[in-house]
Amino acid sequence: KNNINMTSKSLMMYHPLLLLVSINMIMMMTVGVCAKRQFYLEIGWKEASPDGYSRPVLAVNGTIPGPLLSFYSGEEVEITVFNNMVSNGTTIHWHGISQYSFPSMDGVLGVTQCNIPPQTSYVYSFTTYEWGTFWYHSHTATQYTDGLSGPIIVHRSSGEIYSDFYDFDVVLFFQDWYHNISSDLVKYYMSPKSGGSEPNPDSALLNGFGQYNCSLAQEGKCEDQNNNNKNRYKLNVFPGFRYRLRIINGAAFAHMNFSIDGHMLDVIEADGTDTVMYSVKSLNVNIAQRYSVIMRAEEKIDNYWIRMNITTSDLQPGWKEQITPWVLGILHYDGASEDEPTTKLSCDPVLDSLSLSPYVPIPAPEPTLELNLTVSFAIPPDSETQYAYLAMKSFEVPKSPILYSVLNNQPIDPSSQVIILPKRGEVVQITLMNYDNGEHPFHLHGHNFSVLGKSSSSARDNEGGCIVKEVNDLYVPIFHKNNPIRRDTETVYGCGKTIFRFIVDNPGTWFFHCHMEWHLEAGLALVFVELPQEIPTILPDDLVCLSPSS
Repeated sequence: KNNINMTSKSLMMYHPLLLLVSINMIMMMTVGVCAKRQFYLEIGWKEASPDGYSRPVLAVNGTIPGPLLSFYSGEEVEITVFNNMVSNGTTIHWHGISQYSFPSMDGVLGVTQCNIPPQTSYVYSFTTYEWGTFWYHSHTATQYTDGLSGPIIVHRSSGEIYSDFYDFDVVLFFQDWYHNISSDLVKYYMSPKSGGSEPNPDSALLNGFGQYNCSLAQEGKCEDQNNNNKNRYKLNVFPGFRYRLRIINGAAFAHMNFSIDGHMLDVIEADGTDTVMYSVKSLNVNIAQRYSVIMRAEEKIDNYWIRMNITTSDLQPGWKEQITPWVLGILHYDGASEDEPTTKLSCDPVLDSLSLSPYVPIPAPEPTLELNLTVSFAIPPDSETQYAYLAMKSFEVPKSPILYSVLNNQPIDPSSQVIILPKRGEVVQITLMNYDNGEHPFHLHGHNFSVLGKSSSSARDNEGGCIVKEVNDLYVPIFHKNNPIRRDTETVYGCGKTIFRFIVDNPGTWFFHCHMEWHLEAGLALVFVELPQEIPTILPDDLVCLSPSS
């Protein structure tokens, strides 16, 4: 299991020329001959204890995270999803893949499709023209909080830009982990009892391994894993070799910091965008974000801690007595002892994501349409429960998918929120203004956007909340206008602003939402209906539209 997400370019590691030939042959066979890349994913419940605490988990092919899906840009991909649950529907979203020409394959309940009913299969079929590090997860209710997610690698069919700089390719998949089933947690969160406070995770997982302090458990079956190296992910490395680490934050609520004691990390990718190499010691990775870094195994032959620490500033009070806010893995040099690492944490310098520059420079186009979208939370007059609002409206999942309504010229369910973008080539500038004192990672489906800048105000009212006027008047310096970082998920700070731009060029219905699962359930989302007159009219005919929760 430790090496299931490692691919090697070193089968012939002592014969570089033969290696180069073999890679080219494999690429030609894969891209030039293989007409279709096929995968099978079976979704179902099982009992598991990835961090030592036993609970039902929503597994993919029996594992959490699910299996790695790896293919090449330009390949046709066919993924059969079998819903082996008894009473719940599901969908699968391919996070970061733009689905150009395939909007019905985006996998979002109520936006692009209906649920896959229990004991039913559905085939997702699409071609992707981007490459990099992505992931898949359920986009029905809060199912991915229970484990329904996994990594995707799309290799560049003409060869990776940095292929000469690494010898191995490794996925490091982070999840925050809850001991209660997410459907129970969201019922509590969306009730007056919660007071709007999000559930704290109990621990964290690295490639499915975690270490929970069982003394914190109130009840249930728990086997303490804190001092059990068998339940730590171990990355075995050879001295002198170079490793591409693909870091994926597949959490539901937790921002995390990643580092490896004693090792520098060279960032080469962010959310599927190749970047100019940038050296750091640690990275803050928000929910749904991905980075590739190159790590050189050039230190003393020993064992080193791999650290993924939950950023505790967004956790609710009392977390110190409730949770284990980190997960540790082991970087094991070949020839080292089996002893536990004794290395120390060293975080500086930390990555400033706005300092990254895409490898292929593209200036940010000048905006032709400017949208100011506010983020806020409030209890509506007819309720005792707090809801989330994007642009002053709370999103509800419609019974009929928005894509279906658009293509059938039917009214869109008024409970949802849409912005229509009818003009091809329009440059949309979004300014997110966050009236909440907590940060939010926002994800746009169907696009990579150019991040122009972000900032936050330190001013607070007497209760610690944001001062709306301070946020509205906040100055945001524009970074790298000539070559801003392009990505699909970016953070808006508490009491802050984030500015980004994208070009209207991908017909479809594209979800734009906070990727904190609890906030999405509370309504922090909207849908861009993009070029409705150009949306491909091919729709799946084998999904029965039931209720949104079915």
